[in-house]
Amino acid sequence: MKQLLLIIDGMADLPCAALDGRTPLEAAHTPHLDSMTSLGSISTTPPGFATDSQNCILSLLGLPPEHIPRGRAYLEAVAADLPLEEDDLLLRLNFVGVEQGRVVRNCLPFDEPLPELEGLHFLPTSPGRGLLRLPGQAAFHPELVCHAPHENMGAPIEALMPSGGGPAQMLANAALSLLARTGGTVSFIVWAPSVRAILPTFRTLRGMTGGVVTGTPVVEGMALAMDMALPRVEGATGDTDARLDAKLDAALSLLPGYDFVLLHLNGADEAGHRRDAQAKADFLSRVDREIIGPLLKAGLDRPLVVLSDHATVCETGGHHPMPVEVWGFSPAGNLPEIRTLLPATVRPI
Repeated sequence: MKQLLLIIDGMADLPCAALDGRTPLEAAHTPHLDSMTSLGSISTTPPGFATDSQNCILSLLGLPPEHIPRGRAYLEAVAADLPLEEDDLLLRLNFVGVEQGRVVRNCLPFDEPLPELEGLHFLPTSPGRGLLRLPGQAAFHPELVCHAPHENMGAPIEALMPSGGGPAQMLANAALSLLARTGGTVSFIVWAPSVRAILPTFRTLRGMTGGVVTGTPVVEGMALAMDMALPRVEGATGDTDARLDAKLDAALSLLPGYDFVLLHLNGADEAGHRRDAQAKADFLSRVDREIIGPLLKAGLDRPLVVLSDHATVCETGGHHPMPVEVWGFSPAGNLPEIRTLLPATVRPI
């Protein structure tokens, strides 16, 4: 059956003191989402995997756990069109703000060179973020231990250095050298190590043609790796300032030519990582007004399913493996059939 899947990344949350004990979704103005039918809750984190967008969204697309890459750097490299060799080790790199030895900002724009990393390949992908390609180091992937910065806000920077042999000590030394050079205010954290992986195409996996609208590199990488259509949308920043009207137009333009369309919005997740509950609630109000309302009025030829890929908790800035609620709308009114649209890789609660 044809389907439009709207993933509001990180929408689910726990009650926030800043919102008088409400979740950001409860504090948001969402009359259009409220008009849809709740289809219950599901668990989106594959067993044995971390709760993050790569693992949860690939599960929602129907990818079996054995095909999910360990670490998201590879898919971001695909999105960035970074040339890769079979024995490359890939890592995410975030510049971070530090105060009194603890991480206080998980993505800090920083343009100074990193001479300690000379000989490695660093590709900036957005302000404060980039990818490291380490030629010939793929064998160290299974033993490398890294820590996602957004999951460790407030932690001592030295506790977030990579370990496990191979390039770990060299990367840790470079990060601590940058920290000393900036007077203890800026360092970097490497995380999400991965190696080259082959994903099945979406058509092979689900028997449907598929397209994706997103402004988030890891989701772009999913689309390209699974041979799904990926229109580039001006103003799709992957944050709360994204042009939602442009993303909506792109999704609607895909519907006539594709059986399955994923519209992915990342602003709520970014606001959650910044621990800004009000900004998250405001973004969810925008999504209801500028995305869900127009979709329900657009005369859809297929069911619409709305959900979060995972929870992002404003109180901590990290992800949480709690179940997420699912909402559905069917132009034919056949809601029981909508419940069969989510793949077997996610589990009803």
